[in-house]
Amino acid sequence: MEVVTENVIRDIVKTTLTQLAQQKTIYLEDLLHKDLQLLRPIPVFIETEGDIVIANYYATESYGYGDTEYEALDDLRQELVNLYEDLSEDTERLGPLPQKWWSHLQTIIQRRR
Repeated sequence: MEVVTENVIRDIVKTTLTQLAQQKTIYLEDLLHKDLQLLRPIPVFIETEGDIVIANYYATESYGYGDTEYEALDDLRQELVNLYEDLSEDTERLGPLPQKWWSHLQTIIQRRR
C-alpha cells in the first residue's frame, strides 16, 4: 500500500489539472452553411489528445477533429450537416437510434429560407 505523502498529493493534483486544462465545453452558434442554420447554440465538448483536438456533440454521437480547435469545430460542423442531410433522405426507414438523432436534429437545425 502506497503512503499518501504531500508529494503524491501534488502529483495527483498536477495530473488532474493538466487533464482538465485539455478539456472544456463551448457553445457552437453557427454551422457556417449556406442552407442550414442552428436554431440555438449547442454544447460541444472539446478535448485534446496529444496533438489532436476533438470536438464532440454527444446528443448525436457526432465528432470532428483537427490540428486546432477551429479545425475540429469545422469538421464537426460538416459532420452535423452530413448527418442532417443523410437522415432527412429517408426518415420513414430510420432505426431507433438514427430516429432519435433525427428528432433531436430537427429541434436544433432548420433550412434557411
